Amino acid sequence: MPKLLVLLLLFSAPILLNAQCDGDNPNCTAWSTANTVTISLGDPECNASVSYVTRICNGVREFYVTGFNINWGCVGFDSPLSYFHRNRNALHEYFVLGLISQYAGTIGYTVPPCSNGANQIVQTYVASCGIWLACEYTLPDEVQYACDRGWTGPPPHTTVSPKKVKSWKWFSCGTQCCKRTWNVCEASSGDGSGSTYTKATLVGKTAIGECSGQATFNPKPCETDCQ
Repeated sequence: MPKLLVLLLLFSAPILLNAQCDGDNPNCTAWSTANTVTISLGDPECNASVSYVTRICNGVREFYVTGFNINWGCVGFDSPLSYFHRNRNALHEYFVLGLISQYAGTIGYTVPPCSNGANQIVQTYVASCGIWLACEYTLPDEVQYACDRGWTGPPPHTTVSPKKVKSWKWFSCGTQCCKRTWNVCEASSGDGSGSTYTKATLVGKTAIGECSGQATFNPKPCETDCQ
C-alpha cells in the first residue's frame, strides 16, 4: 500500500552536524560507518542526500545525522535560526523525520501497525550551550552622568545607596550530547483509500552529561539547547 510521509513536528530542531557524541557508552554498540540515502520531500519539491550512522543501545536503535547535501529544491523548507546558544534548522528536522519515515528498514527497525503499539527509535544529536555572566561594580554616592536628549526613565545605575551598575555578557559554554525518543508506528490515512503513513511522535528529550565548558563556570549552570 502506498505510504504518505507526514511531518508531525512543526518546530525546528537543534543542530550541530559532524560532531558525534556519547561514543563511549558501555550499553551501546559502536557507531556504524556512515550511510547515505536520498530523501525526497514534496510541495515544494526537495531532494537531498542525507548521511547518518546507527547503533543499538539496550536493544533500541539510535541514529545520528552526520550531514546532508541538497541535490535540488528545498528552498521553501529552509529556515535557519541562530540566537545565542540556540541553533536551529528546519530543513534538518524535515530530513530527520524523512529518514525515520522513509528508511525504517534501512536504518534497521520495524514499523508495526499503530493498533499493535509502537516501536521506539532514538535520535542522538549535539546541542550548543551558553551562559549569561554579570559584572557588577559600586559607584560613589555622588555620580556625574549625562544622558542624550530624549532619554526617559531612570539612569542605568541604581539610584539608592550604594549605587551599583550591573552589566551582562553572553559566553559560549561548549556543547552537550542530547537524545530525542520517538514512537513510530504505521497508521491508516483514514480517507478510505487503504493507504497508510508512518506516524512519528516525539515522546521525550534527554541531556547526556553536562555542557563541555561547564567546569569553567562552576557553580553557575550553563544553559543547554537540549530542551
